[in-house]
Amino acid sequence: MELIALKDEIKQLAYTLKRLLDTDIIVVDKHMNRVINTFEYHQAPIGIKVNSVVGNIIVTAREKVVKDRRCSEECKKCPEYEQCEIGSIAGVPIMEGKSCAGVIAILVRPRLDGRMKWTLEDAVDFLRQMAEMISGKIQRNYLQELAASIDKSANGLLDKVQEPIVVFDENRRICFANQKFQEFFLEEGEAAQGYPLDECLERRSMYKRQKEQGYTVGARFFKETSGILRLASEQKNELEEETEKTAFFFEYVDVAFMKKKQARMFKLPEWIDLYFSDSDAMRPAKEAAKQAAYNELSMLIEGMRKEENDEIAKMFLLKYAADGGGILEVECGKIERILEQELFGVPGKFQGSVVMAGGRALGLYSIEKLPLYLQKKLVEYLTLLQAKEGYGENIRLITTSETKLEEYVKRGLFLEELYYYVSQNHIRMTDIVENREDLKFYFRRYLDYYSRVYHSTSWKGDDTIIGYLAECEWPEGRQSIRTFSEIVIRNTVKSKITLEEVKRLQFKYGFKKAEKGGKCDPDKIRELLLYSEKSKKDIAKELGIGRATLYRWMSKYDI
Repeated sequence: MELIALKDEIKQLAYTLKRLLDTDIIVVDKHMNRVINTFEYHQAPIGIKVNSVVGNIIVTAREKVVKDRRCSEECKKCPEYEQCEIGSIAGVPIMEGKSCAGVIAILVRPRLDGRMKWTLEDAVDFLRQMAEMISGKIQRNYLQELAASIDKSANGLLDKVQEPIVVFDENRRICFANQKFQEFFLEEGEAAQGYPLDECLERRSMYKRQKEQGYTVGARFFKETSGILRLASEQKNELEEETEKTAFFFEYVDVAFMKKKQARMFKLPEWIDLYFSDSDAMRPAKEAAKQAAYNELSMLIEGMRKEENDEIAKMFLLKYAADGGGILEVECGKIERILEQELFGVPGKFQGSVVMAGGRALGLYSIEKLPLYLQKKLVEYLTLLQAKEGYGENIRLITTSETKLEEYVKRGLFLEELYYYVSQNHIRMTDIVENREDLKFYFRRYLDYYSRVYHSTSWKGDDTIIGYLAECEWPEGRQSIRTFSEIVIRNTVKSKITLEEVKRLQFKYGFKKAEKGGKCDPDKIRELLLYSEKSKKDIAKELGIGRATLYRWMSKYDI
């Protein structure tokens, strides 16, 4: 199939990627014709030749990155080297089976290449995903064209298609299944003709959906020896002599690349080192988190700040998903009826998260809000699972609580049996606002992080500024530290970060305010006058005093 037939879809993908990466995109077909090109040439467009970078990708069907064409021997040999307006280029082949159908590439202008070099290799990941999407579209169009003319004479041809295909009637009984479908979904000796389709799908479903729900495009199926299938598309056909029939087309999911990316993203022990400081107060929680990273036992994360508890829980759930496990999440602070249906489902209609979580991880946020009767139902179900023989049915609960559950147990507000189940790994978070060493750790971490995000060189790791910030009050904890760190970096990208500028930003964005009434604090008044950008009238009002009193204090303390 020619790429030009997909020009509209490719154009949308190309401009989406252009906005995402803030650079230009070109898509070329296997005949070296431009399908889409967002690069605006000031002179005449450069032709795509066999010995060019893009041409080389088509010929070799391999990725290529040229960070600076001025240093590329390949580019220097090009007859149009002097006229070329491109500074850097990275390209990925678009595959059609084992052959190259074209190329998608990033073109960086010379005036931007210095700013874009750091993202060029990372951007190849995006190109790979776009190339896979286009390749998948080519394959799906091919399969759907086959579906439009399904009849008895086509069965032999469909048997040779490498992706599984099944045709079924309005009663969802199989009329035809090609060889690949039978190998994946049926057991040896089972005949496809007349077999209930849902039984085949349920057997291999990764999510064990109810038959009444049916299976939609995107549903995934797994067989130990054959990997993962995805339901790619469906096609309905009204045949002349028969009732309506539907064809399902599947495609194999290449998870190797995603697993490689996820393995880099979710190195949990390394994330724990970044997230937890080494202070004496934080060390027990850090050690408990590392222990939980190396086992499959249920875990409880306790801390007075919900957003921090949930953030840790989500990282463990994402790691579980990256390792190939399923995850489900439930917020326990909902209305009882909605919560009960979400957890345990409605008999005869749909299953709840607890039943569907067999062999998976289930995140229960704010579990202290779970009503006692639902706690009892959960304990009964977990007890039943533990009594069953066989591997893979247990549920790993990853729970959070803003209160000390052990105290709730003593007061009769939380079931002891459930507490001991969820607290097999127990992470007790301390409030970082009470520990100056923790405050220093998180300010340094977030200032370093946002310096990379904003490509700023203004932050030099000044210990004086870190020490000052650690002495200030941050009642919202990590969230206020994260927000103010971004404000500091964003406002000083083109200037030097000084202590005076940090103080000014504190007052400007409301992270530091004067206490009303009380004793006169000369340093506080001096900071307000220097950094708050407010009038003396507003400062007096903020302090809860009159202007005459303010002037008297200023005179007394020589402010």
